[in-house]
Amino acid sequence: MEVEFQATGASRRLTLSTCTLDIETTPNNILLTVIGELDMGDADRVGDVLTEAAHAGKPIVRVNLAGLTFADSSAIRALLPVPKQPTIRALPTRSSIHTAACADCWA
Repeated sequence: MEVEFQATGASRRLTLSTCTLDIETTPNNILLTVIGELDMGDADRVGDVLTEAAHAGKPIVRVNLAGLTFADSSAIRALLPVPKQPTIRALPTRSSIHTAACADCWA
């Protein structure tokens, strides 16, 4: 299933097996919010959505992990391609994955 990122002001929710992915599109940004647990059941799909978002033509893609309650190694692997996509920036998170601190290193 391909996700539509072009519509400005659009909001969409993808309910996966262990997490929810909220997608908001503005004229200059895409905000992806991961809520719940991100494990091998959903990691590939979330990684695919991140890749689709990076190629959607918006200047910035933000990933909000504040609602992430658990992440296994497959989730981390799905998020690691983020530095290869210069438009993606992780937002601060309360979880044990401190992607925001690392995002500054990748800029």
